[in-house]
Amino acid sequence: MGLTVTALLVSHEGERWLPVVLEGLAAQTVAPDRVVTVDTGSTDRSRELVRGALPDADHLDRPGATFPEAVDAALAALTPGPAGEWVWLLHDDSAPAPDALEELLAAASADPEVAVLGAKVRAWPSRKRLLEVGVTMTATGRRETGLERGEHDQGQHDTARDVLAVTTAGMLARRSLLEALPLDPELPATHADLDLGIRAARAGHRVRVAPGAVVFHGEPSRTGPPHRPGDRRRDREAALYTVLAHAAPAALPFLVARLVVGALLRALGLLLVRAPREAGAELAALATTLARPGRLRRARAQRGREATEPRSRLRPLLPPRWLPLRHALDELGHLGSGVARGLAPEGGPRWRRVRTSPFAWTLLLLVVVSVVAVGELLGDGRLLGGALLPAPESAWEWWRAYGATTHDLGTGSTAAAPAYLLPLAVAGTLLLGSASATVDLLVVGVVPLAALGGYRFLRRLTGARPVAVWGAAAYAVLPVTGGALAQGRFGTLVAVVVLPWLAASALSLTGPDQDRRRRAAWRTSLWLALATAFAPQLWWAALVLTAAAVAHLLVRRRGGDLVSWLVPVPAAAVLLLPWWLPVLVDRGAGALFDEAGLAATGVLVDVSALDLLGGRTVTTGAAPVWVAIALPVVAALALVRPASRARTLVAWSVAVLALGWLWLLAVDGRQWLGLPLLVAHGAWITAVATAGAGLPARRSGSWSGRRGAAALVAVTVAGAAALAVPVAGLAWWAVSGPDERPLHRAEPSPVPVYLDDAADRDPTQGTLVLAGDVRSGYDVALRRGEPRALGDEALLSAAEPLTRTVSDLLAAPGASTLDELAGGGVAYVFAAPPVDPALAGAVDALPGLAPSSAGDTGGRAWRLETPARLEVPEPGELSRLRPLLLVLQALAIVTVVALAAPTRGSGP
Repeated sequence: MGLTVTALLVSHEGERWLPVVLEGLAAQTVAPDRVVTVDTGSTDRSRELVRGALPDADHLDRPGATFPEAVDAALAALTPGPAGEWVWLLHDDSAPAPDALEELLAAASADPEVAVLGAKVRAWPSRKRLLEVGVTMTATGRRETGLERGEHDQGQHDTARDVLAVTTAGMLARRSLLEALPLDPELPATHADLDLGIRAARAGHRVRVAPGAVVFHGEPSRTGPPHRPGDRRRDREAALYTVLAHAAPAALPFLVARLVVGALLRALGLLLVRAPREAGAELAALATTLARPGRLRRARAQRGREATEPRSRLRPLLPPRWLPLRHALDELGHLGSGVARGLAPEGGPRWRRVRTSPFAWTLLLLVVVSVVAVGELLGDGRLLGGALLPAPESAWEWWRAYGATTHDLGTGSTAAAPAYLLPLAVAGTLLLGSASATVDLLVVGVVPLAALGGYRFLRRLTGARPVAVWGAAAYAVLPVTGGALAQGRFGTLVAVVVLPWLAASALSLTGPDQDRRRRAAWRTSLWLALATAFAPQLWWAALVLTAAAVAHLLVRRRGGDLVSWLVPVPAAAVLLLPWWLPVLVDRGAGALFDEAGLAATGVLVDVSALDLLGGRTVTTGAAPVWVAIALPVVAALALVRPASRARTLVAWSVAVLALGWLWLLAVDGRQWLGLPLLVAHGAWITAVATAGAGLPARRSGSWSGRRGAAALVAVTVAGAAALAVPVAGLAWWAVSGPDERPLHRAEPSPVPVYLDDAADRDPTQGTLVLAGDVRSGYDVALRRGEPRALGDEALLSAAEPLTRTVSDLLAAPGASTLDELAGGGVAYVFAAPPVDPALAGAVDALPGLAPSSAGDTGGRAWRLETPARLEVPEPGELSRLRPLLLVLQALAIVTVVALAAPTRGSGP
C-alpha cells in the first residue's frame, strides 16, 4: 500500500498475555516493516518471550519508564525512516486480529489527512464484549466510550468517524506527530491517549476510528473502575491533570471549584458505602494535583505553544454537557433501587404486597385525615402562631444564620445559631431552597411521618404486624391530641418524627453481631444528635437511660456490649459542638433545655393529673381527656402478662423516667411539658404492643375454663380500649378539632415596604414594631428588613435591651428616651393594626417623632428625627472560633456517617 510502518511493543510483567500478542503480531496479513520493543523492568519472563519470538527486532530496556517515556525512548532510538512513516503502538496485553494492521493502513490510505487511527477494541478473553470504539472525555475528566455496560459487538458501531481520541492499544499514528506532540510522561497510558487526542485536534490534526481493525485488549486496569486505592488515586489524578491542563484560562477558577466539590461529593459517597480508603484516594488525588501548580503551569504553557486551532474545534468531539448529570441520576437510581429492594418485604410481587398491607392503608387514612383536619393550614401565606415563628424567605437564610458569628437582629447578637438550623437548611436545600415547604412538611405532615417511624420501630420490636399498625396509629395522633400541633410546638413535632427511628436504631445496640452493634452505635448517635438539635432535653434523658443500661449490663456481666452503649451520647455532643459549647459559656446550662420555637408561655395553664394521663399538657388546642385516658390503664394491665413482663417493664421504666422529667419541668411552671408527656405515652404504647404481640398466636384452647374465660374477657376489653385510642383521636381531630388553634397560616405582620427596604440597605435603619393595647400589654419587636423567622428566637436574648426604653416611651418619656432608641438602631416606630388610640396619642405627643407614611397596612408610622446608629456587639472568643467549630462539626458528621453506613457487601 506504499506506507511504511514500525510496530512498537511496550511490555511490563506481561508474561500472561504476551504469547497471544506475539502470535497476533506474527499472523498479520500485512506485516510491519520493522519492530521495536521496549521492556520497562519486567521481573517475569516477558523479556525472554519477546526476544525469542522477535529475534530480528530492536530491543530496548528502560526500567521504571512509564508508557509515554517508553514510546519516546523508542522513537529516539529509531533511525530516520521515509517521509510519512507510521508507528503502530501495542501493549503487552493487546492482541491484534490478523487483519488489524491491514485495516488500519487501508483507512490511512483512504483519508490522507488523518494523523491518528484507532482500532475497535474488544475485551480479552471474552472476545465479544466491546471496550472502546473511540473515546471522549467529560468536563470532569471521566473517560466516555458511548457504550453500554457489557455491550456486545454486533456491528452496531462499525462506522468510521472522527473522534476525540483512540486508545494507545493498537493506535496507528504518524511518526512526525508523535515526535512533534510526544505523549506526556506525567500521564499513564489510560489518559495519555486522551491528552494526545486533544493536543492533536488543537494542532489541526484529525483522529479517526477504523472499526474494521480489531484489537483484543486484556486491559485489567480499565475494564472496570479502579478497585485498589492506589489505582483510583492515580486514575483520578491523571484525569484532573488532563482536564486542568487543557482548560480555558477564563474557566479555570470555576473548573477548579467544580472539581473540588465533585471530589468531596464522591468521597462522601464512598464513605457512605464504607470505602474509606477509596474516599481517601479521591481526596489525595485532588490534593496532589492542586499542590503542584508548577507542573500544571508547564503543561498549560506547552499545550498553548502547540495549539494552532481554537478550543471550539473540540466541541463536536466532546460529549453533551448534561452527561455528568445523567451519570449522577443513574447512580441515584441504582441507589434508590437498592434501597427499595432492601425495604420491600418478602413474598409476592411488591405492588401486590403494598395493596394488601394493613399499614399502607392505615398510612393512607392518616394522610387523608391530616389533609381534612388541617385544611385551614393549607393555602397562601406562611405557618406561624403559638410557638412557631414563620419560615424565612428561603433556606439560604438558614445557611447564612448558621455560619455567621454576628446577626443583625434586635440590637445586634453574637449568640450561637441553634443546632436545628443545619438540618433545616439541608432539608430546605433539597426542597429546591423553599424554607416554607420544609416547615409545612414537618408540621402539616407530622401525623403520617410519625406513623412511618412508629411502625418501623414496633415491627422490629415485636415482629407482629397488627400491633405495629395499631401502635403506629396511636403514636401518630399524640401530637394532635396533646396540643403540640395546634400550638406550633416545632421542636416537639420534629422529635415525634425522629424518636421512633432513634429507638429502632438503639434496638441493635445489644445484637449478637459486633459489626452491627458498632454501626448501630454510630447510627444511634446521628439520630440522637438530630433529635437533640430540635429538643435538647432529649440528650439529658438519653444520658440517664444510658447510665441505667450500663448499670444493667454490668450487673448482668455483659461488658462486651458496653462500648456500643457508651458511644451515642458523647458522639451526639460532638456533632452539636458549635451550638452547645458557646451557649453553655454565654448563657449557662439552663439554655440547653430550650427546644426549637418560642416559649409561648401565654398558652400554658395549670392542668390536673387526669389531664396528664390523658395526654393533655394544655387546654388550648388539645383533645378532651376521654380520648386517650384509656392508654395508661391498658399499659398497666400489660404488666399482668408474664411472658412479656420483662420487656414491658423496660417500657414502663422509660415512662417513669419521662414522668419524673415532666415533674421537674412542672416545678418551674413556665415550661412546655408536651415533650416528656409524649415520651411517656410513647412508652405506654410500646408496653401495650409488647404485651399484645403474642396474643393472636395463642390456641383457642388456652382460653378454656373459668380462668381462661375471665382472661379472654379482660384481653377483649383491654384490646377494645386500646383500639379506641387512635380511633377516637383521629375522629375528634377530623370532625371537631381544637376549639382554638394558635397555629395558623398568614403572612407576618405587615409594615410599609419602604421600612423593610431601608433596613435592607442599612441595618441601622430598624423599625420598632408595637402591637397590642394598654389593657392587654404591648408586644415589642425590633425589625430589620425581613420579619423574625424560625431560628431567630434563639439568637435574641431573653430580655430585649429596648424593653425598658419602650416602657419609658409610652409611660414617662424623657430627654434621653429617643436617643436610646436611636442608639439601638431604631429609625422608625410602627404601630401594627389595629392601632390602639392610646398608643397613637402617646407617640404623636412626643417631640422628635415625625409622622411617616404607613401605606395601606392599616397601621401608623413615625420617623425618629435623631439619626439612628447601631453598635453591633463584638464577637467573643468562642464566636471568633465558630468557623473552626463548624469545620470540626463537618468532619465529625462525615466520620460518623461513614462509621454508621453498612460495611461494603453487608446488610444494613
